[in-house]
Amino acid sequence: MTVATNAQPFITQPTTGNETLSQAQWLESLSRILPLSQLTVFGAGKGKSTVIDWAAANGVKNVSLIEGNKGQYEHLVTAWQASQPQWQLHNQVMQASTNQESTFYTASLPAESGVLAPGALNVLWPNISETQRHPCEPKGLSSWAATHWQNAGQWLFIDYFCEADLLNASQDAFKNVDVLMIRVSTADQMPKALTAKAWGATLEKAGFSVVHRESERHPHIEHWLCIRSPEKTQNILEQQLKATQKKLEAAEDNYLNIERRHREIEKASQECQQKLEETHGWFEGCKKKAEEGAKKIKTLQTELNSKAELAASLEAKLKATEAEREKYSGYFAARKKQHEEAKVQLSDALKALKERDTTISQLSEQLAALQQNNERFAQLEGKLESLFGEQKTYIQQTTNALGQHVTRSAREQRDEQALTHYLQHGQRPLNTQLAPGFAMALLEHYETTQHDVVVVFGSADVTELIALAMLNARAMQPRLENAQREEPGHNVSLSNADLPQAVISIEHQKTTCKAQKQDLGNKQLAQAVSVVHAPWIECQAVGQSALFYAADATLQRLEQWLPEDASVLVVVGEALPEAGHSREVTLPVLLQQLPTHRLDIVLHNNRYQQEAGLKASWDAVLDERQRQGQWLTLPNTLSLRVNG
Repeated sequence: MTVATNAQPFITQPTTGNETLSQAQWLESLSRILPLSQLTVFGAGKGKSTVIDWAAANGVKNVSLIEGNKGQYEHLVTAWQASQPQWQLHNQVMQASTNQESTFYTASLPAESGVLAPGALNVLWPNISETQRHPCEPKGLSSWAATHWQNAGQWLFIDYFCEADLLNASQDAFKNVDVLMIRVSTADQMPKALTAKAWGATLEKAGFSVVHRESERHPHIEHWLCIRSPEKTQNILEQQLKATQKKLEAAEDNYLNIERRHREIEKASQECQQKLEETHGWFEGCKKKAEEGAKKIKTLQTELNSKAELAASLEAKLKATEAEREKYSGYFAARKKQHEEAKVQLSDALKALKERDTTISQLSEQLAALQQNNERFAQLEGKLESLFGEQKTYIQQTTNALGQHVTRSAREQRDEQALTHYLQHGQRPLNTQLAPGFAMALLEHYETTQHDVVVVFGSADVTELIALAMLNARAMQPRLENAQREEPGHNVSLSNADLPQAVISIEHQKTTCKAQKQDLGNKQLAQAVSVVHAPWIECQAVGQSALFYAADATLQRLEQWLPEDASVLVVVGEALPEAGHSREVTLPVLLQQLPTHRLDIVLHNNRYQQEAGLKASWDAVLDERQRQGQWLTLPNTLSLRVNG
């Protein structure tokens, strides 16, 4: 719409609610006086107001309706979106004071919802209350104006209570507003910033005049229709005219500069065209050379890539060769060391062979003497048979009288005799504390199973027994009679190369290790035994902490040395239980370090109270790890076989 040429004089004083013209008539009149470029309604509610109906009836196309209450906004969309698709509808909370509001209140009277708490309106509506609240970020008037009010001729209708200071704080936002409508209260008990008195002074200061006042249904609420004062409008128009004149002069100067610049550019273009024609031939020649160079570079690049791939391949082969060389260097060094050791062993073996030749010669002489004594031995044998017959009845009577005690004694004597006969020297090992029955059963189990390696924890006696049995089993010399064993100079020592198996003795005290090494050396058993010092440390077993030998490193080296299906005999002595500790942790430690090997685990003596639940615990460990095992029947032991 445009301003009529016969503009009517402005009304300079507020009118009362009983005047002749209605709000719609005032809007019609003002549209002829002041040009309307855009109509903005803050707090449009459900879209039922005089100004919105007037805009629709008069075909105003540039209309923005803003409502912060979501429920009210949905009614607004239903009412106008279809019939006025060109209108802009916004669900946005607008600024209502100079303070920073952050809460939107939904009132029991929906038209009064906003950033103003419903309790502030109790003067007007005694029963009004808050039904809901939620956080919000109100849009500032200055921010809205910068985006939407860039042209003059803005009509702004604020259909909710807001503070008068907002107009003072946002004067830049109102510079393009010609028609303003606000909602005020005439009740003195209302907050001062919302009253008609505060708004009257603020409007006058901002250059607005009230031309129409219309009351709502509530007698203390009015809508004030205001226009910018004529003097203010005139000043603004003059300022705009001067600014436009300056812009026009600047545009004219800019046009002249552009014309001059255009002529200079045309001249430079002609010169450039001439130079371009001169250099075109040179460029064509360079282009041809560049194309030839590019082809050559491409060929060289292909060759370079091929050589780079070849170099990478050669480098990889070189690294592999270096690794192989280092591997073979280590291998040859080890072989050289073994060769030197073999030379020493060969020298010792030749020396021992000479000694054996001497021994054989002596034995041949003794054999001849023995053959001469065969007749004497036959006579003695007859006498012995006669004596045995005489003693048979006596022995039977004595056996019946002694009963079970004699039977045990006879069994022990038999086992001891079998043990001493097995050990070849005609006497038990020095200082042994092992029961003959246990020792004999352990030796028979070892000889039957033929373990690849034996590991002994805390038992010097078992270590000595196994080592002696191992050496005797591999000895080259024949077994001699007791009288012949006593003759000096007939002992034959075996080297490490003669032993397919080994004994590893693990002790928790250094003094014990030292004494055991010395004792083994004195008995010529050191070559078959490796003594390891492993103090007691805390280990985890079946959810509890327990002491055991710190032998992980030794067992790990053993696991690397043995094939994965090797057979290992593990004997655990009485050092731990004698000190009040359980040997229950043995199985988890061995399964952790020797996971693929067949294990025969023997715990010497099963009389300790702290190990009463050991069998059930080990059965649970095997079930959990899905390993097959069976309990052995070695006397006076807890012995278990775990299959690999």
